Amino acid sequence: MSADYGVVLHKRLTLDYDGNNRLYSWEEKGRTWVVSWQAIQRPYWIDGACGANSLCSYVIGSGRKCFCPPGYKMKNCRDWAYGCEPEVDLSCNRSEPGFLRMSHADFYGHDVNISHNYTFDQCRDLCLAECDCKAFQYNFDEYVGFSICYAKIRLLNGYLSPDLNGNIYLKLPKSKILSQTNPAEEFSLNCSSKVLYKAVNTMKMRQ
Repeated sequence: MSADYGVVLHKRLTLDYDGNNRLYSWEEKGRTWVVSWQAIQRPYWIDGACGANSLCSYVIGSGRKCFCPPGYKMKNCRDWAYGCEPEVDLSCNRSEPGFLRMSHADFYGHDVNISHNYTFDQCRDLCLAECDCKAFQYNFDEYVGFSICYAKIRLLNGYLSPDLNGNIYLKLPKSKILSQTNPAEEFSLNCSSKVLYKAVNTMKMRQ
């Protein structure tokens, strides 16, 4: 049911570029179409909305925002659909990479492995052992009563939301993790945005 239900207006239902179905109403005063209903209320939940290796979030007043996680940069500075690309190379040497925690984040799907009842250390070691593993998600599932480990081989369908229960641990060179000391900023369509995440000391971190 649209926000202006019952009012006689010209309307159109459109499948938009981001995959969301929206109902538009014609506003005569402003001579423009305005959204009066949309199928998915939180557009950052739409898979692939911001491109590969990127994260999508919702900012009140300005809508959907896309940004690159640490260690990645925009592939095309004019279009987020191209997503992000790595700035660094990851060695298969287990002693080289570390992990950077991104709270309330997820890259949905593309898991090389889903392991039940794993400890944090077991999950971390699983990702270290897989050269193609780019990150892992580790969280306690209250419905099943144990922790689940998701090792990610591709970073697609990324989103960030305060109501998301889970953390992503991004695999990066340890030198890159130590350099993440800039204040958090809001993100917009530019190539210089950075965000602060909490570095994980992989030697001390426990479940």
